[in-house]
Amino acid sequence: MTVIIYDGKSIAADRQLTREDKISGEEVKINQWSKGYYSSSGRYDDAILFALWLEDRGFKFKPHKSFQGIYSEDSLVWEVLPELIPMPAAVPTGLGSGGPDAECLVRNGYSAEKAAKAVCKYNTTCGGKIDVVVI
Repeated sequence: MTVIIYDGKSIAADRQLTREDKISGEEVKINQWSKGYYSSSGRYDDAILFALWLEDRGFKFKPHKSFQGIYSEDSLVWEVLPELIPMPAAVPTGLGSGGPDAECLVRNGYSAEKAAKAVCKYNTTCGGKIDVVVI
């Protein structure tokens, strides 16, 4: 599980990977693509295929139900659910198990980075280093 949060200026994400309620490693979850940045929550294989879909919208990609993605393109930020219909990302937009809590914190004045760090202090499904990109 994960925490990814967009605060209108930046996107922050934890690095912890979990599998069957156990920590299984760490991975950078905010990556660059040819037109900006992207991140996703859900299965690891969906994250890899999401990057391919961003570069070629004709690429056949059917994400699992747990998939949530966010990406920037030309200084705009878009949210994508399993149906792969890009929607303008609201401010704030939180993804993953820690997303709703991070959204509440951003609404109360936290930056994306501070919100992600705060959520990781009590949500055991996210953790590790927090990465941040400014959009």
